This record gives sequence, structure tokens and C-alpha cells, in this order.
Amino acid sequence: MAETVALSEWKERAEEAGYSNAEQLKQRAAPIAKLLSERAWREAHFDEAPVPILMPDGSIRSESEEEGKMRVMSDVFYGAANLFLASVVHGPYPRGM
Repeated sequence: MAETVALSEWKERAEEAGYSNAEQLKQRAAPIAKLLSERAWREAHFDEAPVPILMPDGSIRSESEEEGKMRVMSDVFYGAANLFLASVVHGPYPRGM
């Protein structure tokens, strides 16, 4: 998100100065897009079946409700980061009005 904010600020300054260049914007966005596209292998270990944990009372616990919520929040944050990057690169109306 921070990298996309910096890109957005660069884009605004470039537009204000009158030297906005779509190709340069795409080149600056490419490393951010690459980082976002690497999520699958970075988080592959999260997709593995949770390792059962033997609790002191003898019960077995796998993924908790809290961990499930964290996984969902991670998905939402990832989607928001992708949407934010797309809106910076393509603007709010990428297909025109």
C-alpha cells in the first residue's frame, strides 16, 4: 500500500507539472504489481492443512476462529491493494464513461 501511495503522489506531481507519461507510470507500477502477484508463493504455507495441536485438556485444535478471521482480512487487504494500484494506474474510470 505504501508503495502505491508513493506512486499516486508521483503521478499527481507529474500531472501538475504537465509531464504525465502513461508508459512511465506503468513502468513504475510494474514492481508493485509483481510484488502483489507473488502473494501465492509467499503465502503458500498458509494453504496447507493446519497442524493439529494437542491441548493440555487432551482436545485437538486446528485453525481457530480468530485465525480464520485473520485469513479473511488478509484476503480483503490483498484485494484492496490490487484495486488501489489499478485505480492509480488506470484512474477511476478505466473503460471510460
